[in-house]
Amino acid sequence: MAEAFPETPWVLCLRDPVEVGVSLLRNANVVPPEIELLKEAAALERQLAGANPARARETNARLQEVRVTFSMAMERRARTSREA
Repeated sequence: MAEAFPETPWVLCLRDPVEVGVSLLRNANVVPPEIELLKEAAALERQLAGANPARARETNARLQEVRVTFSMAMERRARTSREA
């Protein structure tokens, strides 16, 4: 592999490209969108615990949206990795 791509850093030849990308993002302090969704879901769950009934309905609806968005993102990621 190194002979075919002599200018490519060796780590990119040996590691899974997704792992390399995540590592680069982590080192740059960039959070993947899926993690942001998980953080938002956790915050909404905390809000839901102390919310009055009217606010709880609104918060629960947003929580469901976030969970569906997260599930779709994870499915898209799984499908992409299966195709690769």
